[in-house]
Amino acid sequence: MVGRSAAFQELLRQLEQAAGDGLPLLLVGETGTGKELAVDYLHQLAFPTGAPLVAVNCAGLSDNLAEAELFGSVRGAFTGAVDREGLAVRADGGLLFLDEFGALPAPVQARLLRFLESGVFRPVGEARERQVCVRVAAATCEIGRLGGAFRQDLLHRVAGRVIEVPALARRLDDLPLLCRAFLLEMGIPQPARHPLCAPASQARLRRVAWPGNLRQLRHLVQRLAPLTAKQIQAELAALPEGAPPAPPLPASIAGGEPDLPLREAVACFEWTRIQAALAECGQDKRLAANRLGISLPTLYARLKRAPGPAGERAGAAVAGSSVC
Repeated sequence: MVGRSAAFQELLRQLEQAAGDGLPLLLVGETGTGKELAVDYLHQLAFPTGAPLVAVNCAGLSDNLAEAELFGSVRGAFTGAVDREGLAVRADGGLLFLDEFGALPAPVQARLLRFLESGVFRPVGEARERQVCVRVAAATCEIGRLGGAFRQDLLHRVAGRVIEVPALARRLDDLPLLCRAFLLEMGIPQPARHPLCAPASQARLRRVAWPGNLRQLRHLVQRLAPLTAKQIQAELAALPEGAPPAPPLPASIAGGEPDLPLREAVACFEWTRIQAALAECGQDKRLAANRLGISLPTLYARLKRAPGPAGERAGAAVAGSSVC
């Protein structure tokens, strides 16, 4: 958890607030943004005495064994079943982290809903119920991907508080600190003097596309750390750049005409806000829609048209840009 950007500081603020309220927490963020680190930080704040943190990757749970993995089982409950202490018991008094929450098998979703509501569960094959005191945090790449097959009542129950973990494209001011931190992890002495931390390297890194976010940056640092300054510059020059900024508005649309009709002025303000949100979110339209407080289909509808007489040209330019 290293950073100084506004997006990172906002993440810390929200995690610190969440640490004290005890609500179920849903972390939303692109792959590689550090959702696991955010949960670790929350755990340290919420359980300073060292209560357990138990993590499970829901994508790795099979339909047949997911319930036994979460809630335990007794010998003979099913073919190959043994006496097993479930993750819920191991997390008693602490935090249970459900990573890749959207991949949770459907048969377990109803059982998990009851567990979230009461802390009560029944190990597979056991007649009596048990109860634990567990706080639950879940993580997913995008709420919108939790489609119709996913129980919406379960989503609402786990989303007592929702926190967005920002993409690296919104944390470019953190690149120097992150590079130093990753170099330190590798045992590189005086990382601030490493060629990767030179102004020219950092300027190039700011233009790189980061679909893999922090994980991608860490792997890049690990690969480039042993190289010479000249080799590093050659490697950086070959990296793909991020999406270009949104096309600028014509002066007449941007407010250059003082007698602009009210309807067009309002539309211009809306268009400017959309462009700003897209720039802040690294051209990720789903994040931009969330930031603007509108649905993704509504954002696409707005992007197909621009205000004013140049609307057709501007709308076509945006519609033709890359879709995240």
